[in-house]
Amino acid sequence: MLHRIREKVTSRFYDKIVLTSIPVSAELSLPFHYQFQLKGPQIFTFWVQYQLRFPFKMRRSERIQTYREQQLPARPLNRRYSVRTEAGPDPTPLPSTPLDSDDDLKISLDFGATNSIVAVYNRRLLSANGRPYIHVIGNFAGEPNWATQSCAGVPSVVAYRTPHRPTSDRDTPSTIGEDDYDAEQDEARGFLWGYEAQEPLYLSDSHPRWVCVEAFKAELSDDDDQDAMRLRQEVQEKLRMLKEFGIEKDISMVIVDFLTALLLHVKECLLSRHGFTPRTQVEWSMSIPEGFNAPKFVRLMTKALKEAEFHPCPSTNHHKFFFVQDSDAASHYIAHLAAGDLEIRPGMVVTVLDIGGLTADVCTLKTRRAFPLRFETGAAGAVEPQGTSCGMHHVNHAFRDMVEKHLLDMKYAPQGRDTMEMILSRAVMEFEDKIKRSKAVTGGSSHRARLYTTGVEASKLAFTTEQLQLVFKPTIRRILDLLIGQLESARSLGHHVDVLILTGGGADSKLVTRRIREEVDRFCLKYQLSTINVRSPQSRTMDGLVTDRVAAPAVAIGAIYRSLNKIDGPDMVLNFNIMLLRHIPFESNTQKRVSKEEFEILELHEVETSQDGGKYWMNRLVPVAKKPRSFDLEPNVLGQGYEVSWQSTHVISVKTSEGIGAKANVLRERLYASKVSLPKYTHVDDAQRRGASKIVTLSWDATELIRELKLNKRVVRRIRDVEVYSLEFKISFTFVDRQVVFKARYCGGGTQREEEIGRDFSVAACFEPGYAMA
Repeated sequence: MLHRIREKVTSRFYDKIVLTSIPVSAELSLPFHYQFQLKGPQIFTFWVQYQLRFPFKMRRSERIQTYREQQLPARPLNRRYSVRTEAGPDPTPLPSTPLDSDDDLKISLDFGATNSIVAVYNRRLLSANGRPYIHVIGNFAGEPNWATQSCAGVPSVVAYRTPHRPTSDRDTPSTIGEDDYDAEQDEARGFLWGYEAQEPLYLSDSHPRWVCVEAFKAELSDDDDQDAMRLRQEVQEKLRMLKEFGIEKDISMVIVDFLTALLLHVKECLLSRHGFTPRTQVEWSMSIPEGFNAPKFVRLMTKALKEAEFHPCPSTNHHKFFFVQDSDAASHYIAHLAAGDLEIRPGMVVTVLDIGGLTADVCTLKTRRAFPLRFETGAAGAVEPQGTSCGMHHVNHAFRDMVEKHLLDMKYAPQGRDTMEMILSRAVMEFEDKIKRSKAVTGGSSHRARLYTTGVEASKLAFTTEQLQLVFKPTIRRILDLLIGQLESARSLGHHVDVLILTGGGADSKLVTRRIREEVDRFCLKYQLSTINVRSPQSRTMDGLVTDRVAAPAVAIGAIYRSLNKIDGPDMVLNFNIMLLRHIPFESNTQKRVSKEEFEILELHEVETSQDGGKYWMNRLVPVAKKPRSFDLEPNVLGQGYEVSWQSTHVISVKTSEGIGAKANVLRERLYASKVSLPKYTHVDDAQRRGASKIVTLSWDATELIRELKLNKRVVRRIRDVEVYSLEFKISFTFVDRQVVFKARYCGGGTQREEEIGRDFSVAACFEPGYAMA
């Protein structure tokens, strides 16, 4: 709203407008307090009665109730809107399934390596043309360019203030940037994130006090190429630096810190714009790339939601998650925006190239249905998705190297307090914000890009178009090789790609998109194929601002479009192998009861003695539900009510001197998940080294059961003053709609007991993306 006032005030008289306060009111005409500053020293203030125009059509009474969300009764979703834009009307409705009728908000998170983006869909709000009104969260603290807010997201960066810093004779107080940076406030809290985490780089005196950690998403990736390993090493080096200053942080804690800060900012936006209350029910749509450790991310996200005080769903007491593959989300976004001039037909082959910050991923999908848009999964002859660490972050590294060489021939400012590291870091941030997507990269040889910086005598750095294009060249070459390799694979399997969709922050670069179009045209000409339709998000208006940075939020918005309609979605196909932690009894005939390969695996670790005096092969994993193989024509689909069960014996020791109930007798079952199929009886340590991770610990208290067995004189045996109970249970979990119900039933005689037992994870991460479960 402020930018509309800004446009009406001529710059001839006023230097800037500062919004000092916004009184919250339920009336339609709200008073706003503005302060105008003349180009001279005079300052005056006045009140403006500004007519508030909502971007959605509602009656006056409904508008007032929007600000009083606590009194707003639940209403069914308005089903009048369409999936098409104004250019191509289509009567196809976009209904909500019964499972989604109780979701007040759908929030999608695109957790990126360089930037993270959050989008919100409020089912009570519609845009002026009747389409879903999706609000991309912006207005982040410290954002340098107000015209790009709500479009570029927020940098996935955190900074920790160290308790002390190295001192030298040259240390002097710095006044650079004091008007824009409150050092005392940040030092008091000791933590920065997003844009603010980059601000200390502008302060020569404050920079050494902060340790900046970025690219921590690489720890959630399964990539093991050289670039990914280098990024992980850089993150670990920053964590070692923090440890030297007495700050103990592991990578999981860093990710949770960032997600918590982001969610707190999202919560403020929800409170101010969407009437968020503790009773508001939210579904979280998570977009994930190929090779992403989804179970681990769910655990971190759940912890961050708890830290940010987002309440779980009342019905299940757990947060709702909906997983969407990045390629699926991007396809829905493009199909939604280009519905007027891009006809999606069943059988059409779509290739999606997602150019992110650290990685580039490409996959080829075959359309199964056009309305709603659905793709075939697990089909025979499918093209294998590919990805590599060649994202746009590597362009920044190349630019940094070029600047470092450029500075060798420049004179530094006299009595400067800026180090080489500070000058380089500021130059990279200026490059990212002002040059990377500008015409200076794609223009002719006469174009020159200038970066203004402190620390050098000239106060600026100048580069030609040729120099900038050389910075892009290695990364673009790797992206093109990745894309052409995917197109070649599709062609060898008999698929002709009809549409190529570009998304991710790299798709906002005019140079990148131009080179991709040229390479695709050469590919089609080489094999005499029909032209491939290359589509990328175009310049459009977001939140009243015209911007050309719309490829970045495409995945977050597309994830919401996909989550709005789950009808005819993917079946419940396991994306992980689920395994159970067992202790295998050591017996003389064990070698006869198991196969030769299984016995060799058991023998890899020594036999141990348990508390009951028996000998066991401890901590072995036994498969209970297997992921379908890639070549299975009919993968194992789990229907509603699908049950997995197993027998489990627990040994409990109770001291007679203490008595039953002196302490809780908690029983536990642990489940692990693995992308790869592991042999039966694999030791848990060996499995974790191969990528397996724990997804749930089931626990229940057996104290009352033991008391009943005691009364029925069903003590198994007594060792001195210890009573030993051997309890046999049947453990099962059943898939019911959004949740998984775990049950433990005692199978011994003397009493009948069955109860639901707790869980602490979301099974959504265990299934192919696109299926929502608690």
